[in-house]
This record gives sequence, structure tokens and C-alpha cells, in this order.
Amino acid sequence: MIAMINMPFASLMHPCLPVGLIKARLQAAGLHCRVFNFNFLFAQRIGISAYQLLALQKGQDPLVAEWLFARQAWPEGLTLGDDEFLKLAGQTPFISLGKTGAADRLYTIRETIVPQFLGEAAQRLLSCSTVAAIGFSCGFFQSLASLALVRRIKAGRPEIKIACGGSGFHGIMGRELMAKCDFIDAVALGEADDVVVPLFEALSRGRDPEGLQGVLYRDRQGRVCEGPGYRPVPAEVLEDNPPPDFDEHFADSQRLGLLDDPQARPKLFTALETSRGCWKAQKMLCTFCGLNNREIRFRRMSTQRVMACLDHLAGRYPLRRFQLADRILPKAFFQDLFPWLGEKPLGDNVEFWAESRTTLSRRQVALMAAAGVIYVQAGIESLSTNMLKCVRKAVTAIKNVHFLKLCRTYGIYALWNLLIRVPGEKQRDYDQMAALIPKIVHFTPPFWGTRMVEMQRFSRYFNEPGRWADHIRPWPYYRGLYPENRIDIGKVAYFFDADWKDVLDDRQAYRELIRKTDDWIDTWRFSSKLPALTFENLPDGRMSLVDTRQPGRVYTYTLEPGEADVYRTIDDPAAVQKLMRLPIGRMMSKRQVREILSSFVAEGLAISEGGRYLGLALPEGTPEPDPSFRRSQTGMDVRRKDLPAAGHGKTAEDR
Repeated sequence: MIAMINMPFASLMHPCLPVGLIKARLQAAGLHCRVFNFNFLFAQRIGISAYQLLALQKGQDPLVAEWLFARQAWPEGLTLGDDEFLKLAGQTPFISLGKTGAADRLYTIRETIVPQFLGEAAQRLLSCSTVAAIGFSCGFFQSLASLALVRRIKAGRPEIKIACGGSGFHGIMGRELMAKCDFIDAVALGEADDVVVPLFEALSRGRDPEGLQGVLYRDRQGRVCEGPGYRPVPAEVLEDNPPPDFDEHFADSQRLGLLDDPQARPKLFTALETSRGCWKAQKMLCTFCGLNNREIRFRRMSTQRVMACLDHLAGRYPLRRFQLADRILPKAFFQDLFPWLGEKPLGDNVEFWAESRTTLSRRQVALMAAAGVIYVQAGIESLSTNMLKCVRKAVTAIKNVHFLKLCRTYGIYALWNLLIRVPGEKQRDYDQMAALIPKIVHFTPPFWGTRMVEMQRFSRYFNEPGRWADHIRPWPYYRGLYPENRIDIGKVAYFFDADWKDVLDDRQAYRELIRKTDDWIDTWRFSSKLPALTFENLPDGRMSLVDTRQPGRVYTYTLEPGEADVYRTIDDPAAVQKLMRLPIGRMMSKRQVREILSSFVAEGLAISEGGRYLGLALPEGTPEPDPSFRRSQTGMDVRRKDLPAAGHGKTAEDR
């Protein structure tokens, strides 16, 4: 038997897609495979809420989840002491938002619960006499938990072969861990759909997995050998992937009670990947994007294959809610998949979570909504056109605002980031965004708050040292995760500090934007009724607008027919030239149109940029998410109220 392992801190809310894909491929090839979701076991030991809080950590939050397993992974000891590590981690959600004694709780988990958990997990595997090979899929918060368990497995049954892969083992990271961890038998350096069957077939039968692209392996003499150079899989391989197998995940979810929990169930998703790479990045790669350059080329399944996979998953599992794991939606979906889903072939209650660019048209957003898309991870990143240019986003601020408006209009919940500390930024960028926020508080805020741009491995920031930053070095937390006398931390780290160039030195520059963003988020989280700016078309051609965006105040506006016609025309971004080509242009002069538009901007009913205007009002009766839903989507507030403590973006002198 081949065992596939899903370790902490993989989320409980959705299955591990790589593990599900590998199991499906192995089973289709006639190899018996079983998935062990040890993330559920660990969640039972520390409590589901505490587990999810740690699992939700992203980006610049410290790697406390990995630290819990570091001592078990490296019994020889670590350079950074525990107290020093936790001092660096003082802003992490588990500590800053926990009750008094949160640090003591972390010590208890690490010293008592982690060893017990690892012992139980190892025993479950070692008691299966038929296990011949074990695969670990390691994301960025699973590597040390996986290495700690591998040590125990090898101590009990050294003949079992161990293979590791996933984002934590891509490229040089996997090479370093393979070279320095003699208890690992094979490593996949990247996408491995086309080699997992021969890899595990060879390992389970005691043969060397020779000749496999992107695979390192240890031969009988303990030497690290390598097959052909790594190459991302072509579209034909994706097309050949069977639907992922999530049987164990849903069985574990049922045993843990998540499927029957009315609070948890709305947050649960199943997963499907229909494409890889990013067609937008092939033309213009965002500077901060951590997508491996070798995997940028866009590849996708046929729409017919996607339809078949969705039909299979909807029929097999109890959730009819899907997370599309694509980095960017295929353009073709707007011609075929979304219209098909809009006809409800899978039933009326199918919902989707997708990742999307913000340059979509009104028709495209409406198609997504009709297809059942309820969440969109939107690539907004900023509300400043200058800063968007700095990070190489081919979009403008007014278009990003338009996208937020369309999402509200069609009932899609937008999830997005607001980046700060961006090379090339100007003070006016922050002043303009701070002035914009009160005008768009009726749109969905960036619930994770303002986030300092990160230096990630594989990003252009990292790959072009000296252009945007100097003195690139791993986050100091890594010294508390990997032994410096054994592991080259610069080769295994994914997150880095740097001396950034062309950024604002005065950190007061960000504070007003941070304050207004936090207030915006709090309004959405805690208000019984959201602020609003709505319009209603009156029978005589006039328009009525009601504005409650300022707390405790209600403003009403009545637009005369000509003014109403102008406002209706800027429901989507429009330039004066466009208005003059419409019937409006035969009734008014260009000067009159400009005066009307200027009055809308002055009253905060519209915004303008680059000669284009956008009305901010939503149609009367636009549904708003109810308070319980808004609170449930951000039930654990992990935002910082101040700028990050030492460790992120500071120079050596700052420290």
C-alpha cells in the first residue's frame, strides 16, 4: 500500500488537492493508496478554533505553526532560542489575540501535544504492515511537521520509502532538504502529475525511480541521483488527470462533526483545479508574485473535462460548493463553462470560490454570479494607479473600484489585499487612497487589512536583486525553524527581508490609510446595517439617490432627467467623449456634461481618473450580506492595529 499524508497546518475547510490528485492517479493505475489526514487528528488535540487560527496565517505572519514542530524535526537544536522566537512572533494572531498565557499554551502544545500526536500518527502508519511507500505533500506550513513524522517512521521501519513534494520542496528548497536529510528517499522538485505513478511504483517495489523528470532520489549507496531536468507538465497531462479523490477527507470531516455544524458547514469547500500557470503573467508578471517562473506558462483542461469533473465531484461528495484552485480563470469559461453552469445542470445550490483579475466586464461578472460564484479572490492589490504600475498590474484604480462595485451589484463577495510599502510609491498615493475610502465604504473592504509587500522566493523582487531591494536575507524566524549548522537557510526559506529601495522612509505615511482601512473593516464586521449609496430610477426620467455613507447622516439627491441620463451612463467607467456619442450629446453641450460630472465628483457620488468617470451608487434593493454572515467570514480578526514589529521590511539599522 502507498500512504499519502496531509499534515498540519493544512486547512480543515477544504481537502488537500495535490493529495487527492495523486491518490486518484495511483488508484487509476491499479496501485492501492490510502490518505491519512493527520491535520484532523492534530486539530482534535489542540482544538478546532486554535487549529484554524494557526492554519489561517498567511504571508507576513510569523511561522509559529512550523515552530511547534521544529524541535521534533531537528533534535540537534536550533540557533534561535524559544523566547527570542516568540518575541519576534509577538504580533502573530495566536499570541496577540489569544487570552493571557497564550505563549504558555504554545509551549504546552509544542512540549506535550506535538510529541504525543507524532507518536500516534507514526503508530497508525507503522501498524499498517502493507505500507511500502509514503508520500508527503508539503505546503509552506507543513514542512517541519512532515519532517518530524518522517524521522519517527524511519526510526520504526527504515525500509519504508519516503517521498516529499509540494510547494515547500520546489526548486532549490527541495534540493537542499534532499541533500541534508538522509531520511528522505525521493523529492519532486515541482509539478509531478506525469511521474507520480512510476515514482511510487518504483519506491514501493524497492527499485530506484530512475529517469523521471524533476525527481531526486537516493540510491542504495545513499547517493543523491537525479533524473531529467524538471519541466512543468503540459496541458495533455492535466487533461488526463482523473477527478481528485477526497474520500478520506470527507469521512474525517464527518467524524469531526464539521459537516453537521451549522457554523462550519458554510465555510467548507471541495476543490478542483482546471488550469495552471497564468496567462496574464506571460505578458506581464507582477513584481511580488511568488509563482515559479518555470510554471508561468498557462495550461488548461478542456471545458468538457471540467464539466465532467464537476459532475463527478457533485455526485460523490456531500458538498456542492467548489473552490477553483486556478491562479486565474481561463478566458474560455466566459464563453462555455459559466453559461453552462448558469443553466443549473448540477442543481440550484451549487456555489463556487474563484480567483479572478479585475478587468472583467459587467457581463462577465453577471455570468459568474449566475453560474454560482459567491466568492472571488480578486487581484486588486491597490487603489492607486501609480502603485499598480509599480507592481506591474495592468489595471487602473478606477477599474478596481468598478470591480468592487460589480461584485456588490451581483452578490459576489470580493476577497482582496491592500498592499503598502511598495517600491516606487509616493505620498500622494496614500493620500488619494485615504480620501477615496469614505466614498466606497459601501463596497467590500480588504478584510486582511493593509499588508506590506513581501519578498518571496521566485518573485521578480527576489530574482532581480538590486533593482527593487538590496541585502535580501531570510526572515529571522527561520533561525528558530532550521539548524544553521546543518541547513543552508538561504536555500530553504521562502520569505525574505530586504533593504527596500524607493519606499517612503517616514512610516507615518501609511498610518492614515491603515486607520481608515481598519475602520472600513470594522464597519462591515460590526454594523447591523451597512452604509449605502443607492439610486432609484423614477417614472418621469428623474433619479433619486440616498446616501448613508457618513455615520448618523442621510443625504438625498434628486437628479433631473438630463443629469440622471449622465449618471446612468457612468454606471460603468466612461469618458466624456463616449457620453457625447450617445443621445445625451444631442441634448447637451460638452461643457454642460463636464459640469454635471464635476458636480457628481464634488458630492462624492462619482470618482474620476484619467478622463473617465464612474458612478458609485448601487441599484436600490441591492442585497447586503447579513451581519452574521459578515462576522462569520472574518470571525478571527488577525489584523494588526499598528505597523509590524521588527522583522518585516526593516533595515539592519532599524533592528
